[in-house]
Amino acid sequence: MKSYLLRQPTGATKGQAQYPDALPILFQHLQRPYPDSVLTGIASALAVPESKRWWKPLLELFQANQEEKVNGVKTALASALAAAADDDVVGDVIRLVEDPRHGQHRVILLRVLAMSARQEASEALARTAEDPQLVKEAKVLLRRLARRKRGDQSHASPARSGSTLSDRPGLLVQGEESRRPARCGARRRSAQPESAPSDSARRLPAV
Repeated sequence: MKSYLLRQPTGATKGQAQYPDALPILFQHLQRPYPDSVLTGIASALAVPESKRWWKPLLELFQANQEEKVNGVKTALASALAAAADDDVVGDVIRLVEDPRHGQHRVILLRVLAMSARQEASEALARTAEDPQLVKEAKVLLRRLARRKRGDQSHASPARSGSTLSDRPGLLVQGEESRRPARCGARRRSAQPESAPSDSARRLPAV
């Protein structure tokens, strides 16, 4: 029987499964009647993007779990969903986040909305700032998004009206690159003093 040593992803491999062959086995065991402490560890080990293949059953397990305390099985399932989510399932995430029955377990899912490129995700994140259970984390993420957008705008440098590519530093229009080195070379040649004639050139032939 093959065994696996499971560790939480850290460092350069964070967010990627270090045990991809074990994921199907972990998911099977997640559905067995183990103690909560064991199920919490299994669900936490499934918090990797590769768990997307089990999105629907993970979603169902999360929704069916009635646990209220945080940092237990339901919180670990939320972590697995957050790690596996992408824009294809952002609609499911929005519905979970906006369902108050899931309480504080929804906090982990806010980062999915913050990282999504979908407009509906941004709008849903803004709405969570009105949720008493989510307001603190939602405002932190909204401030980060605002800073990111300001940074993107400050780095954007559109061309001035009427300007050409040759007016912008670091860019050359076609043909100019070949002309500039030629002019520089001409200036260098003109600046160099003419070499003195050699002795053989100064020596006159005997008469």
